[in-house]
Amino acid sequence: MDAGRQNRKSEGSGMDLPDMRSQILAVPLIQSLPEGMRNRLGMILLWIAEPRELAAGETLFAEGAQDTNQGCLLISGKAEIEKEASRLTTVEAPVLLGELQQFTADEVRTATVRIVEAGLVLFFDWPTLADMAARVFSPTETGKLKDSLAEFAADRFESLSDLLSIKHTEESLE
Repeated sequence: MDAGRQNRKSEGSGMDLPDMRSQILAVPLIQSLPEGMRNRLGMILLWIAEPRELAAGETLFAEGAQDTNQGCLLISGKAEIEKEASRLTTVEAPVLLGELQQFTADEVRTATVRIVEAGLVLFFDWPTLADMAARVFSPTETGKLKDSLAEFAADRFESLSDLLSIKHTEESLE
């Protein structure tokens, strides 16, 4: 990587590539991988992702919208996740978002994700990530990555389902 690219900063964020890489490597899903896989996945994401500064109030994904096979990493800032117009939770950077869509039969977004504190978001295409991972990782490592992503998505789905159930119970008691 040339020095110009390495020292390039994302407009407005003040984050250069090493800072972004550190945040990517701090994403819980990525932290769960062996070190060598973490480093390679971090480089893949830096290579394929499009950084964008988003302001509070901007929507990343809208519940019911057509899936675009896009995921993202919230690198700085905060976002809230809503389902059925109810705020379920707020997440802080660094975090992976948009992963549930990879495990649903419907081709629509399962929740609304909206920025609540301005930040840097790295958008990427899931098929491109899968293609690059297949080139960089061994078949065993690719399986480990898929299993880790599936486990992460299942945990998030269960957590959001529990929160939604609690919301419905609270509303029925009012």
